[in-house]
Amino acid sequence: MHVPAFLLFDITDKSTSAINLPTKYFKGLFPEYEQTLKILQNDLSNKIDEEVVVDKVKEVEEYTTVNDILDKLSRNNYDRSCLTEREIEILENNI
Repeated sequence: MHVPAFLLFDITDKSTSAINLPTKYFKGLFPEYEQTLKILQNDLSNKIDEEVVVDKVKEVEEYTTVNDILDKLSRNNYDRSCLTEREIEILENNI
């Protein structure tokens, strides 16, 4: 016999919006949970691996003319952390 059932959640009250169900009930309500979790974990680990590779491969652009250095600064909202030590030295010597 099949009897329809509903779960109601009151998300307006922060103290009642979190529900911890035992695993057997949770898996019964959301059977796709384990497969979705595996996909998300794989995507996350792949993204982390890609970021590590990008960080290692990322080349630092270094300029030697004041105009180029100022252009680089303007592209980075004038945040000096984007400059190399040599570029900062060039700017300071030309001021």
